[in-house]
Amino acid sequence: MVTKASVKSSLIPWAAIGVILFLSHFLFVTEFGLYEDDYFYILPRIAGSFHEFAIYFYSTLTHPEQGRPLYAPLQGALAYFGYHAGGLAFCHLISFVFLWVSSGLLYQLLLRKLSQRAAFLGGLLLVLFPLDTSRQILMHQMATVIPTTVLLCAFHLYALRRFFLSYLVAATLLLAYESIYLPFIVAPFFLEDQPRKLVKRLIVHAIIFGAIVGIVFGARAFIGKGGLGSTFVGGGGGGGGFFSSSFFFDSASAMATVSCFFSLGRRPT
Repeated sequence: MVTKASVKSSLIPWAAIGVILFLSHFLFVTEFGLYEDDYFYILPRIAGSFHEFAIYFYSTLTHPEQGRPLYAPLQGALAYFGYHAGGLAFCHLISFVFLWVSSGLLYQLLLRKLSQRAAFLGGLLLVLFPLDTSRQILMHQMATVIPTTVLLCAFHLYALRRFFLSYLVAATLLLAYESIYLPFIVAPFFLEDQPRKLVKRLIVHAIIFGAIVGIVFGARAFIGKGGLGSTFVGGGGGGGGFFSSSFFFDSASAMATVSCFFSLGRRPT
């Protein structure tokens, strides 16, 4: 139950996370530009007219590359509307907001199992992880930044026993950029404490988890330009399939954040 006291006690950690994140990665946001594949995925959207954007949005939504119907159109929308709202700086601040929300959501999630200090450090690790240098690459907004927020929303729904909604939300990750879906396999750890119940919950969860992968990728095999092979292996250019190296690196980073803080100990009772 959300109370006034619980909301008030969360304001300081959330504010601290926001300040630390901004000072660490976005202090010079006005000087940020386009990097790497941004010139291919982002520049045409911010330089084109609304008519050109509308054609791109419709074509990528109805004929998605690599079977990802949410990635290209939504990334294009973020670039077009973000740039016309406040330039490149505003586009980068969108990343800041979602990173901040993700860090806060992980902090709240870890509070279920850990002390406030450990949960706070876990939330910071997610956004300060030094090996992740993609936060200032705009094309990663719909690849890792926003999907991470969606994943954490799915975790919270699962922990609240909103199982159908949690699976539905998690399944959308497979339609955008599948790298962030794998950590959802550990969702039962936030719900069960007793080993026997946890094992049973994990078995059921793993079956549903795998069924979602089969259903979504089965559908993607028919709508992706590269077919079933590119969907699973990451072919077709410019993407990380379910078994690509980028998939495992991104997923391992997210899962490591959760698992290493479970090892710090449980919240005192």
